[in-house]
Amino acid sequence: MPRIGSSPIRIHCIGTRANIRNRTPIIGYYNVNAKGSGDMYSKGANMLHTLRQLVDNDEKFRSVLRGISAKFYHQTVTTEQIESYLSEANGMDLKLFFDQYLRNTKILKYSWKDCIDGFNMPLKIKVNDLEKWINPAPDWKELEVPENSTIITDPNFYVFSSDLNKKAEK
Repeated sequence: MPRIGSSPIRIHCIGTRANIRNRTPIIGYYNVNAKGSGDMYSKGANMLHTLRQLVDNDEKFRSVLRGISAKFYHQTVTTEQIESYLSEANGMDLKLFFDQYLRNTKILKYSWKDCIDGFNMPLKIKVNDLEKWINPAPDWKELEVPENSTIITDPNFYVFSSDLNKKAEK
């Protein structure tokens, strides 16, 4: 089976980003009769696609998703139950990840500006043809690369990155 990250599913998921408006968080106020965010499907799909990149193991990710169906079969569940399950099953503390994508409307940028305090998601980039994981922080970090390098964010991550090569040229 081909890696979903390189298939038409990936292309479709990334294409839905144009529909994300970020006007309101996906998770609103509980116990209030209010219209939900129109971003819930497109942004939710891109959040899960980004989580898949962090897990970096398709078989494990697929198994975790199947585990949700098995564990919560025929139950009404809370957001907290699903978030806790995904954190435990993936062996990652995903609280800030979920807060950023579900309870916030700002789009992540390379230096992790416009994100919640403490957010620290690693990010995969390509420098020329070499894949690298970087750990952006609130302040811009330097990354040594060969002269005239092309730096590209892995498009599977839902982050804003149009200014990366401009920063690299300076």
